[in-house]
Amino acid sequence: MWKQQEELGWLRRPARRQVDESTIKKEVREDAGERNLWTGKRINAGRGSGGGRPARERSDYRCRPELDIGRTRGSDAKQMQFCLFFAKGCCSQASACVYLHRLPTEEDEAYHKKDMAADIFGKEKRAEAEGYRRGAGTFERDVRTLYVNYEGAGSLELPKLRALMEDNFNTWGPLKRVHISHSKTLAFVEFEWRSSAEFAKEAMHKQGLTGSTQREVLTVRWASEDPNPSAVIASKRSHMDAFEKAAMESWEALPEEQKTARIQQLQMAAALKSGRVISDYPSTDSQYPSTDAQRPHGGDAQHGEDAGDGGEGYPSTDGQYPDTDAQYASTSGGAQQLDGGDDFGQMSAEEYTAYCQQYYAQYGYPSAQETGEKAAALGAGEDGHEGQEAREGAGGDGQAGDGEAGGGHALGLLAGYGSDESEEGEGGEGKEEEVQKEE
Repeated sequence: MWKQQEELGWLRRPARRQVDESTIKKEVREDAGERNLWTGKRINAGRGSGGGRPARERSDYRCRPELDIGRTRGSDAKQMQFCLFFAKGCCSQASACVYLHRLPTEEDEAYHKKDMAADIFGKEKRAEAEGYRRGAGTFERDVRTLYVNYEGAGSLELPKLRALMEDNFNTWGPLKRVHISHSKTLAFVEFEWRSSAEFAKEAMHKQGLTGSTQREVLTVRWASEDPNPSAVIASKRSHMDAFEKAAMESWEALPEEQKTARIQQLQMAAALKSGRVISDYPSTDSQYPSTDAQRPHGGDAQHGEDAGDGGEGYPSTDGQYPDTDAQYASTSGGAQQLDGGDDFGQMSAEEYTAYCQQYYAQYGYPSAQETGEKAAALGAGEDGHEGQEAREGAGGDGQAGDGEAGGGHALGLLAGYGSDESEEGEGGEGKEEEVQKEE
């Protein structure tokens, strides 16, 4: 019926009142005391006169999904907890109930399996050492198997009993398997969904098998872990399948870029561990523009031969910089040489003076006129001895030559006579001579 509740429109109708509220408040038995409807236990329940276990009795209430399923305030408010009294068949709130009055679905299983601390009714789970079989179960493992004692129906044949078990428990959710130990009147019912097992435990406890002519009373608890080796292997396999399914769902949710990066990361880790090379270095040609497209057509022939690409070499950059030859011709007249030589010796005094003025004006020397006059006096000398004495009197800073005639290496003379340090050197030597005379 868990498949039909939505197809038949049961979820759109108002939920039915299962019992009256006055009936719930009067749960008193003369010989057994009160019963706790939440846990199903009797309060101050006495034993029989012989001191043995009291006789088990069927519950007065039972959940009938075809009549009781409906819409409640909880379903309108998107509540995810189910009504425990609805599962037991004794909810008196009807459509005003703040919990769900329906059977668990696959969406409910996906929501509640994330929380191992409580069941679908909101009851807290216990540890296995605290006795979990009669309560909400244990949070230490995912239990989906119910222990069922069908004492009273042992006289039924095994095929008929199996059919009754499957029909009664399949009402609450999809079954995985049903194992029956007929000689001990025990059955183990395993569900596909944990939420269906939790609902079936509350709905079938203290109930009978629908379709049976016997007066059996079912005792439903949580089953212990099966020690059978095949069952242990099957449990491990189911856990591995669940893990692989969760891993694949997480992998499929990743973007393609992250998938590629994750694969490359794993490949690099494996390659480093084994000491091998994954692949060649990737080509980066597509990341940068082609240099051929930047080259102008009809370039320099010499550049084209060097490049080897059919006459199109590296682009010329002559237009980006001024012509240094033209600047040199404008400043020096194109005939003088700055590295020394016979050109300066062939000049007249007036030409040399004009050249020095132009030179100092171009390079920003402050004493251009004075230096020009000294250079003219040196150029008028006959044998160059006066220029030699002038260089010695200037402090020895001239680097023009070793006793050559006045016109030779004139650039060094200009540097010596044009510097302020030469004058300071003359003053310094004169002061030293005066000190020595006084001593």
